[in-house]
Amino acid sequence: MKAWKKLFLGIAGFLALAFLASAYALHRAFPPEKIKTILVKEIQARLRREVDLADASVGLLSGITLSGFRCSETPDFKSGTFVECEKLTLRWAWRPLLQKRLEIKGMELQGPKIRVVRHSDGKTYNFSDLLALSQGAAPQAAAKEPAAKAPFDIKFSRLKIVQGSFSFKDGSPEQLEAAVTRFNLKARGSSLTEPVELDIAMLFSARAKGVAFKGVSVEASGIVSEILAASPKFSLKAKARGIPLESFKDFYGLSGELDADSEVSGMMSSLSVRLGVDASRAGFTIPQIWKKPAGSPLTLELECRVDGMRSAEISNLSVSLAKPFLEIQGKIQNFNTDSPAFDLRLLCQHADWDEIIRSAALPPGMVLEGSLDRLDLAVSGTPKKIRFEAESDLKDTGISYAPGDRALFKKSRGTHLALECDGNYDQGSALELEKFSASLGDWDVSGSAQILPLTGAKRAVKASLSTNVMSMKNLNDFLPSVPSAGVEGTAQVQMSFSGTLPVGSWPKILGWVEVKGLGADIDGLALADVSGRLSFSEGGLDLPNLSGKISGEPFQIKGSLKNPVSPVIYVEGRLDHLDLAKFAGEKKADAKTPVSASSVPPQPGTQGLPPARVTGKFAIGKITHPNFDSGAFNFEWDLSQVTPRLDKVSGTAKLRTFGGEVTNIGSVEKILKIINPSLSILYFKDIGGDFEFKEGTMDIKDFWVESDKLTVSAAGKLRLPERTCSVEILARYSGAALAASIPVAVTGPLSAPRIEKKGLSLFAETLQKKILRIQPRSKEDIEEEKRIKEEKVAEKVEEKQEKNAARAEREGEKAEERKQREEERLERLKEKEESRKEKELEKLERKKEAEEEKRRQKEEGG
Repeated sequence: MKAWKKLFLGIAGFLALAFLASAYALHRAFPPEKIKTILVKEIQARLRREVDLADASVGLLSGITLSGFRCSETPDFKSGTFVECEKLTLRWAWRPLLQKRLEIKGMELQGPKIRVVRHSDGKTYNFSDLLALSQGAAPQAAAKEPAAKAPFDIKFSRLKIVQGSFSFKDGSPEQLEAAVTRFNLKARGSSLTEPVELDIAMLFSARAKGVAFKGVSVEASGIVSEILAASPKFSLKAKARGIPLESFKDFYGLSGELDADSEVSGMMSSLSVRLGVDASRAGFTIPQIWKKPAGSPLTLELECRVDGMRSAEISNLSVSLAKPFLEIQGKIQNFNTDSPAFDLRLLCQHADWDEIIRSAALPPGMVLEGSLDRLDLAVSGTPKKIRFEAESDLKDTGISYAPGDRALFKKSRGTHLALECDGNYDQGSALELEKFSASLGDWDVSGSAQILPLTGAKRAVKASLSTNVMSMKNLNDFLPSVPSAGVEGTAQVQMSFSGTLPVGSWPKILGWVEVKGLGADIDGLALADVSGRLSFSEGGLDLPNLSGKISGEPFQIKGSLKNPVSPVIYVEGRLDHLDLAKFAGEKKADAKTPVSASSVPPQPGTQGLPPARVTGKFAIGKITHPNFDSGAFNFEWDLSQVTPRLDKVSGTAKLRTFGGEVTNIGSVEKILKIINPSLSILYFKDIGGDFEFKEGTMDIKDFWVESDKLTVSAAGKLRLPERTCSVEILARYSGAALAASIPVAVTGPLSAPRIEKKGLSLFAETLQKKILRIQPRSKEDIEEEKRIKEEKVAEKVEEKQEKNAARAEREGEKAEERKQREEERLERLKEKEESRKEKELEKLERKKEAEEEKRRQKEEGG
């Protein structure tokens, strides 16, 4: 046992002596000054820059330690310092030491500082000469004969940097600045010309064109090859935390922070990139569209390929809120220039509206629920000229829009809704929708539109619109604000439009709108069987016949608008029976609202529409009301210079109604009470009037009432723009003298006129003469005249019916004759066809007999 101890102690002592001898020999072979001289000489020769070294020491285990290392800019320190390091430790390989050669296999830098400068050309840097040396060294060495190994060589297999810093200063027009602090790196590889494994951690700060951020934590790891080449290859994974967005607050109000994870591989000329961004701590605002507060979830995932830092091909870009809802694919070229080009496709499927619009700036009163089934959008071109194609499916989307008290539009979930459009956008120049279509339930709408230019005082607009035959049964489902129920019938539109915005003149409209069998119950008023077509042309519009029923009573309307530049409007209509009691509910509701006597109605503007000439007539066969009953009613008018304000209107109008009775209603009741408080009913033969209009003033040239108890005559003026009146009414009892007539003045606003009894001497003499011409009639006379009138009307109706029946009979006879002639024509055609077939058969028979005869003769001759 003692022998083993002695042997062990002997070996240990021998090794200790050998180590001391080696250290001594190493110190003798490579004294610090010699090492310092060798390193400075070697580095200066390799880099062709001035190098300074404060101190150097050597240890058998610790290797070579250099303190105060500095490397200048090209060519010396007068141009500045490129690299400096507090402490640099070099680890050597043992075997070359036995050959008295120093081979560095590892390096550790503590507190290095690197200063990178980009020159004004934007292409070269303060280290560009080093890249040129590394690229030219290999060919130059290969051209020479193998030389003896130098006593000093650098082959790094380990590199470590602790608490380094890096600064970038840009002398180019881009004026970029960047800084890296707390830079820690571990690199493992055989040499700088071989692949190197990297682990990096740092804090990154940068500034560019007014945008600055600092203190971003970045960590990266991966492999870098050909470090000294012009385009090194790398495969790296990196993550950055706390990227501040305050400097981007002018860009959609960006705020908060981002976190990012990325994978990058390739070289600077061709990169494959995978990027993940967590923007949950970020906030931004897209005006009138979306506001995302910090704290709400939002993540982005990007996969793309970048070529030459100019173009990018996006294989996938997905955007997620609580879950993924948007994917983007495509290419972006020249993205670092002023004219980038792109070809992208955006796809959104099964996205919950609650997530999309949680912070969206929807119009007031709009509500979206359910999910967006599908949105497919393709955009290509440049920011100034964009081509777009879009399709969407909104079947599972519920939409309601109620900006006020009543909903204007509503679509329930499950109702079919699809939108599609293709077009082009030219910035500031034109917007063109080559086609657009919308399908809502059974309704289909399609068309096109063009606006150019998009800016300026006047913009030219072209548009077209067409629909299928749309059933009106579901109208209230989509438009709940329409005051109707039980809608039925169909409607169809075919239209084209061209004009200017804003509308300053009548646009060019071509096409038509047609309704068939339209019916509805509007506030108790029943419309039924309404049919007609409104046609638009360059010359105006035409309504040849619109017919139907109102509360079961037939009506007809026809009209036209000619020469839109100087419009001429004609309207003619007839209603067999008007029951005013149908409107009683509406009138009572209106009566509850008090009207101020001093109120002045709003004055509508002309809205740029030209003055029109309006002519026409309207007839009502019979009017009934709990307080009013009349026979035939006719109103005719011929007016010019008609505008919404009515301040220039001129022309004439006349009113005629035959037979009936009036009881106390409205303003008539007030007048009758002045004439005779006990008077409550009038049986009248005739009510009529002639009116003249000039420059917005209606002059009552003549107005009369012929009744069984009194006669009434009126004259005066109404100012239409101000809705005011000044009218004199003179009433005279049957058989009474003129002096017993009762004068009444009506003045002030039409909404609440003042009605006063006046002195007869104050009234015009012409009005007094007019009332004397009106002959009083008894009730029996009026009834008799009414009966005779009705008999004449009935005779005319019967005569018209007989004519219609005779015309129908003649048309029936003509139809029968046409039918008979058609049958005779078909019979003749049938006979001709049979004759032709018989002749064909006879021909075939003769041909067959001839062939048979030839065959027989041939057999006999044989």
